[in-house]
Amino acid sequence: MPEEILKEILGKKLEETKKGIILDGTPRNKEQKKMLEEIGIKKSQIIVIEVREEIVIERISNRRTCNKCKRVYNTKTNPPKKEGICDDCGSEGKIIIREDDKTEAIKKRLRIYREETEPMVKEYEKEGRVIRINGEPPIEEVREEVMKRLVRGKKMAVLYSGGKDSNLAMLYAKRRGDEIACLITIESENKESYMYHTPAITQTKKQAEALGIPIITTKTKGIKEEELKELKEAIKEAIEKYGVEGIVTGAIESVYQASRIGKIAEEEGIECYNPLWKKPQKEVLQEIIDEGWEVIIVGTGAEGLDERWLGRRLHEPGTLSDLQRLEEKYGINIAGEGGEYESLVLWMPMFNKELKVKKKEIIREEGGTARLIVELE
Repeated sequence: MPEEILKEILGKKLEETKKGIILDGTPRNKEQKKMLEEIGIKKSQIIVIEVREEIVIERISNRRTCNKCKRVYNTKTNPPKKEGICDDCGSEGKIIIREDDKTEAIKKRLRIYREETEPMVKEYEKEGRVIRINGEPPIEEVREEVMKRLVRGKKMAVLYSGGKDSNLAMLYAKRRGDEIACLITIESENKESYMYHTPAITQTKKQAEALGIPIITTKTKGIKEEELKELKEAIKEAIEKYGVEGIVTGAIESVYQASRIGKIAEEEGIECYNPLWKKPQKEVLQEIIDEGWEVIIVGTGAEGLDERWLGRRLHEPGTLSDLQRLEEKYGINIAGEGGEYESLVLWMPMFNKELKVKKKEIIREEGGTARLIVELE
């Protein structure tokens, strides 16, 4: 449909209704986004139902349509009762696969989506208006999740280290429609803690101020397994004080962290949301770089990552390629998930100001590790 006609139809419908409207598949590109804004649709929520491409292709290519009465079937999930005969009109030999449902046509539509729709969705995400829904479960579950998100998101606490991963996970929770009720920071006395980020952990209060979000800070001696007690108490405090319904973590690969936090959440009857889980590590870093985050490295602990890396910004030209080179040479985790390096966020899209480093000092430790101790303004 030509955009001018679509604009006219939507404009009239907006004048007629006071309850708002639901648009399916619109906007598809930046031009349609601009068109909607011109007719007054500026505060909408965008629901993105996410399904892996291979599943999209399987679902659509299995679709069949009765060429006479237009009844739709699926050869896997909803076939006609008698093969080749329409259940509704009884026509035989009329059940076809439409041209749009053939594999090559689907791949073309997916390519157009990546080229035109995904960049527009990213613009909406920067405005905090995107709700992402997993579209792979059964229809009933997807519908229930959509309705839940439309009514309101959940109140969430973020397990917050001040590094890139906990900040990105928090942003994902915000973008899916959740309210970030509070941050939880665990200050560990054990620099080699299995659970918690330690360099610059004392600066999370400054970051909380930049976010405008309350923070719960708890100290732990960092004894393996026992350090979970302090986390559980902090989560209980968040539930009692802020009414949180879930905990957000930045875990990407660490089964140790994710399983233990998940167990505590289950015991407390709240959700454990790990939006970065198993996400390709280069994509994590690329997303942060593309959105212009200010992130510095404040701890190093792997071969090839010496103290010269301390204070280096992730978005500096060559940083990502240098990390990839070290990954190839030494097998490091380029996202630092294995403790290869630690980061500190000075600015990201939810901050109301950019933080500045007022003081810094390099601390060299045994085993070739080093830390950048910073004080933020």
